[in-house]
Amino acid sequence: MYILRNLMPKLLTWRNYNKVLSKKVSPVKLEKHSTQLSFYKMMASISAQFVAAKNEHIDAAINNALTQIGEFFNADRSYVFSFSENHHVADNTHEWCAAKVTPQLNELKNIPLDAYGGWYTSWQAGEITCISDIAVLPSESLERKLLEPQGIKSVIMIPLRTEDKLLGMFGLDIVKSYAEWTEEHISLLSIIAETIANSLLRKRSTLSIHLQQTVGQITVRFINLPVALIDNTINNALTQLREFFDFSHALLLEAESVPANYGEPNSRKPNSKKTIYGFANDFLPNLKPEYYYHTCVLFPIVHGKKHYGYLTMVHENKLIFDNDQHIESLSLIAEVIAGTYARRDTEKQNEYLAFYHPVSGLPNRRFLDKQIEQVVAGCDREQTCCAIVFIDIDHFKHTNDTLGRELSDKLLQHIGQRVQQFIEAGDTAAHLGADQFVLIIEQLGTDIDSALRKLQRASVEFKNNLEQPFQLENKSITVSACIGVSFYCGADPHELDILNQAELAMFKAKSFGRGSLRYFDPQMQESASKRALLYDDLKVAITENQFEMYYQLQVNRKGKAIAAEALVRWHHPERGMVSPNEFIDFAEETNLIEDISEQVIALSCKQLADWGGHPVMNDLELSINISAQHMLKSDFMDTLQAILQMTKAPTEKLKFEITESALIADTTAIVKLMKELNQLGIRFSLDDFGTGYSSLSYLKAFPITELKLDLRFVHDMVTNNRDYAIAAAVIILAKELDLIVVAEGVETNEQRDLLLELGCDSLQGYLYSRPLPAEQVVALTEEINAKF
Repeated sequence: MYILRNLMPKLLTWRNYNKVLSKKVSPVKLEKHSTQLSFYKMMASISAQFVAAKNEHIDAAINNALTQIGEFFNADRSYVFSFSENHHVADNTHEWCAAKVTPQLNELKNIPLDAYGGWYTSWQAGEITCISDIAVLPSESLERKLLEPQGIKSVIMIPLRTEDKLLGMFGLDIVKSYAEWTEEHISLLSIIAETIANSLLRKRSTLSIHLQQTVGQITVRFINLPVALIDNTINNALTQLREFFDFSHALLLEAESVPANYGEPNSRKPNSKKTIYGFANDFLPNLKPEYYYHTCVLFPIVHGKKHYGYLTMVHENKLIFDNDQHIESLSLIAEVIAGTYARRDTEKQNEYLAFYHPVSGLPNRRFLDKQIEQVVAGCDREQTCCAIVFIDIDHFKHTNDTLGRELSDKLLQHIGQRVQQFIEAGDTAAHLGADQFVLIIEQLGTDIDSALRKLQRASVEFKNNLEQPFQLENKSITVSACIGVSFYCGADPHELDILNQAELAMFKAKSFGRGSLRYFDPQMQESASKRALLYDDLKVAITENQFEMYYQLQVNRKGKAIAAEALVRWHHPERGMVSPNEFIDFAEETNLIEDISEQVIALSCKQLADWGGHPVMNDLELSINISAQHMLKSDFMDTLQAILQMTKAPTEKLKFEITESALIADTTAIVKLMKELNQLGIRFSLDDFGTGYSSLSYLKAFPITELKLDLRFVHDMVTNNRDYAIAAAVIILAKELDLIVVAEGVETNEQRDLLLELGCDSLQGYLYSRPLPAEQVVALTEEINAKF
């Protein structure tokens, strides 16, 4: 039995014997020259071993040092106690024992640091506990009574400190003889202690980095994870965590399996995110006895108001959990799992609600579209008439705010029931949105005039019926609705489908005020005609070169402008500058995007070449957005080479930004084309990364050198933990794959600081520059880069 094993359970409150207490009884003669030389050689050897030791060999180097020092001093035991990050517990992590001495390594675990009494306080101050002869202690002192029966004659304990951290304690127990700890010995042992401390700190720092990488790897796997792979991915994550931390158990527990009276009261609430601490046998049945009193920590898996259970980790040492990074990392993984479970629930709910509205129980839009398709086909075959009645409850938002959500849902249920009661057998009632219902009226006959009269009569009756009061919880509630009606009698030449006709009629009714009813008028197709006008205007714009290029700067981590993104603008002769949001999607739908992209590339390459002679702009790279349709055009490569030859643009400074839609368009063709463009010196950036469903596979299959973190994650990353986690995971993944990361949409200093902390390479957004014409970009670049 040795000093620490006996002292800790008794929680001694020793006054620190920090000075050398020596009776100088039969001191060990260490001053002989040869012994002294051996001592120096041993210290040099130990120091050299630590310098050469890799991180994975640090424990072995410590054990070897303890062996050499213990044997040299003829000690009973030499040891290292490691303190937890937050200084709550200590573990005997390294030990050497002389022959016939029982090891204590597995016994001295989870020791509260306050058990060290005054020793701990002195170690914090950097002082050494050194007792050369316990006989100098008062004969009746508790300390002497505990030490003397064990035959311990001398003991020394040296704090393991770095500049600002106390990592643990290194000590020697001597039983066989007295040791006179000279200042020289203490000084040299202190050097060894400092070397051990620095090695432990290096090991902790490396483990911290590895933990960040491990958490990044785990969280990335959950991005866009298919539901079918959730359980397997979680099991793999648990295995990875178990191996990293050496957990004895790593599993998920259902919320119901945790005792309701365990932990703080607030931690038992269904949506509580408080971590619960305890012993393994408190939560896990059928444990082997050796695991009963292992430390168990439960991390709630909570999303919104849904409590899915606990991410549960078990380890024999409390030291593992007395670390903020460990707790935060495991909490993050629990949050990621919760988000994944929530998405799975949503998808299951979506499957369940694929054809029915959750409030009213009536068929939804998906069901309605299929039903209309069948009804119209039947009308075409039989030359019969049908109608669509589109109902929009007036000012329902105000009603919702007044009644509250629960009562409003009940009102919608009653409206749905009344709508359903009104229709005849064979007709269909559907619920599209919160306040919109649709009727399909089929049995209107083959005579158009008769069918119209029947429809008009039914529409008025329905309107009057709907406006009758509803009785809800002793309240009489009256609603009105704007109603649009469309009529179909087979082979209708209108460009709009019958449902859109009814919706346009409803909007027309709303313009006349609440409670109005209108029938579809062909004049309502004016909005559809605007699309045709936009098409014609774009054709003219392409012919007359009405497009202009604006540029938005990208800066590096130091704030220096290093690149720009080319952004197209349409300078309409009458409407002025038109935003891309108003025409790009339409251009893609109508296949005009190919011609627009060709002009964008030509204008951008010309600008890049012009900047080549400018002292500030000649180093800037230029990114150009390119569509999948344009890339897959048969003459794309020929056209591009002609532009490059004409403009003399330096291809090594040119990047094409592509989205996932480009990558999935034709994988084989796109990969081949990208490799050909690589040979020209053109690189590729994957835009809006993380917003699709298969992003990760592209990083392996396609020659991409840069990821652009989508602005949707950047926008809320300061306040939204999930967006922050996704941004962090993307950046970690990119670093592992040696990809450059550019963050879009950076608008605030807080966003910038977080992104830089995460290791983002480049930043783009209004914080640095809005999209500007070429001459203004030059002036801004000169201003920004003047300081570099």
